[in-house]
Amino acid sequence: MAGYETMYTVLGVTHHNDGASTVKSDPLLTHIHQVTFPLYFRYYEMKWGGVLGQETYLLPFGHYPLNPVQDYLGMFAERTEPQ
Repeated sequence: MAGYETMYTVLGVTHHNDGASTVKSDPLLTHIHQVTFPLYFRYYEMKWGGVLGQETYLLPFGHYPLNPVQDYLGMFAERTEPQ
């Protein structure tokens, strides 16, 4: 307990292995988590090109930024030729 004092009470305690006690203690939060977690997991997979620890992209979605203007940084470069 890292030096913390242990207090004994008569209150009931629910222990959940693998954490997420807040989510697991409320049926609505549990439902929302079960619906949304696979979506977040899939988004991560698409964004980084693989699951956690097996990513294939160095940049989000394999390229960044998503900008339709070709060479948009070149528009701000100093021009050495007369216009």
